[in-house]
Order: sequence, then structure tokens, then C-alpha cells
Amino acid sequence: MDVATVRGRVLHGRLGVSKDFTSWAKAQVQRGRLVEGRDYLLTQQGEQRASGTKRVSEYHFTVEAAKHIAMMSGTDKGFEVRDYFIECERRASAPANVPVFALPDFTNPADAARAWADQFDARTQAELRVAVMVPQVAALHRIA
Repeated sequence: MDVATVRGRVLHGRLGVSKDFTSWAKAQVQRGRLVEGRDYLLTQQGEQRASGTKRVSEYHFTVEAAKHIAMMSGTDKGFEVRDYFIECERRASAPANVPVFALPDFTNPADAARAWADQFDARTQAELRVAVMVPQVAALHRIA
């Protein structure tokens, strides 16, 4: 099974973290209570340098773990990430069929009068529909 991952060094750079990568990654794993093999994979590669071979660690975080880390980040980008997910949650939890109404400009008397008249007409029509249904509902109750 393939799992989408985010390279730790890319996440580190995008969040604008000033701390060195390895220390930061270890701190995120501990702080986020991330589990190796479930939330991230750690790979090490040898990098040839003039001073000799150096082991370079790379963290591959699952997308969920990367989101978790980003939302915990104290950087400006971390705040943007939190705001983004809060907005997504707000939109997802909003009732689906609630219409959004633009409020009329009530500083203009004509607009205010038109809004009142529209609301009055809508209420009158609703009351007429209810009045027509009352005998029908009563008949259904008698049958039931």
C-alpha cells in the first residue's frame, strides 16, 4: 500500500523554521507523539564530503503527520496553516441549506421599504399556504 508522504526538509523549509533540520525533526516527533512506521519513516544516506562520509537523516512524514506538525508550528506559516484548517472546518460544519442573504442598505428609505414589503409579502403567502393545508391535515388526522 502506497502512502503519500511529505519530505521533512521540504516541510521544514516551507514553514520557515530557523532551527537546524535534524534537531527540529526530532523535536516534532517527540512533541507530536509520532510513531515511526505509522506517522513517519526515517531514512539515512551517506553523503560524501571532503572531510569524509557523513550520514544524512531524512524524515518522510505522512500527510496527516505533516498537517499536525504544521499546525503546531510557531512560525508565521504555521499560523496560516491553522487559519486555513479552521476555515475549512467552519465551512464543513456550516448547515448546507442555509441561504446567505445580503442585507439591504437601510440608510436608503426606499430600500428599507422594499425589504419590508418583500418580507411582508413572503409572510402573507406562507400564511395562505398554511391556511389551505389546515383542513387537509385535519382530514389526514381523522383518517389516521
